[in-house]
Amino acid sequence: MHERLSQILAPYQGQRGALIPVLQKVQEELGYLPEEAISEIAYFLGISDSEVYGVASFLCSVSI
Repeated sequence: MHERLSQILAPYQGQRGALIPVLQKVQEELGYLPEEAISEIAYFLGISDSEVYGVASFLCSVSI
């Protein structure tokens, strides 16, 4: 899982504003957002785990 996530996240490293595209890409590639991906996404983007979780939760609740 770690290798797969690293490949998905590599183009976005350090891009704090890329959280939504990253979440969408992980969802698209893996079919879901694994819990262990939250910490890895946070690390790659330089943000907190809670920020990633909050945005991911919001996106799920807003599906149209």
